[in-house]
Amino acid sequence: MPPTLLIDIYYKSLEDEDEWQEQTANLIIGGYFFAMQACKFCQTEQPGQTQTLRVRDVTFRSKKNELIDGRDSRALRKEAKFVSVMFTDQKNGTKMEQRTHQQSGKDILCPVRAWTSVVTKLYDKFGRSKSTDNLTVCTVKERNRRKTTEINPNNVIRTLREACGKNGYKKYGIRPSELGTRSIRSGAAMSLALQHDVPD
Repeated sequence: MPPTLLIDIYYKSLEDEDEWQEQTANLIIGGYFFAMQACKFCQTEQPGQTQTLRVRDVTFRSKKNELIDGRDSRALRKEAKFVSVMFTDQKNGTKMEQRTHQQSGKDILCPVRAWTSVVTKLYDKFGRSKSTDNLTVCTVKERNRRKTTEINPNNVIRTLREACGKNGYKKYGIRPSELGTRSIRSGAAMSLALQHDVPD
């Protein structure tokens, strides 16, 4: 899955009226930078050992390495230079593993921008309280409805395939039917390999 598809996924999400589309796009982009399995950022039918990220698991820091309150959307957008994700429990048995990325300098392909969008949308919709801290990052409140749902793997696959199908096989070198939730993780690994300066 090439990075150009991620850009097109983001722009397509802005055209759609469904509330979950933009959140899904940002989760895919944010997950790509951390080479995440989809089960880490969306809700599966049968939850396994891997814990889905919660709002409290995503933290931001300034250029001076100062922690920024995730509830302060203005400060996040203005000052956040680093984003850290805490993986509390994983299939490999590793617990409380934290990974950090800095701003990429790109408008869309930026882990800080993607996760800032995810977190601020959740606080805007559900309030700046401790209860929101405990929500999964895939929680969505649909527009003009009180209904709360969670983004699932089918939503992720639909988002990937619709964006790919809109622009055709030649642009990305991959068919929509070839895309799945694992494409995010494998696409990130391939992007790293193509940089030639990343150890195997």
